Amino acid sequence: MTVRDTLRILAYMLACCVALLWNALPAEAYASDSDGDTIIDSEDNCPLVYNPDQADLDGDGVGDACDPDRDGDGVVNVVDNCPGVYNPSQVDSRQNGRGDACDPLDTQTLAKADEQRLR
Repeated sequence: MTVRDTLRILAYMLACCVALLWNALPAEAYASDSDGDTIIDSEDNCPLVYNPDQADLDGDGVGDACDPDRDGDGVVNVVDNCPGVYNPSQVDSRQNGRGDACDPLDTQTLAKADEQRLR
């Protein structure tokens, strides 16, 4: 088991624990706004972290501010080489720590290579 696998498991376990605890709250807690973002907790996609924009990149119902995998590619943000772009393969051709999916130089290089192959 790699460190990445361990981190994925821990992030999943943490998210599950938070969800279980959240569901165990009494009904009166749902009328509150714990994080002060003007969204009541029962409708807030991240009730304990201030996020008034309610951004949810991967559409999983968990706000980006507290989502351990905000792009939904199965790689937790702390080890994802491109945490805002879906890239489960984590390809990093230049080995610069930034995935090809969000590295502008890699994207340009790949586009040029594709263009040359089509000629």
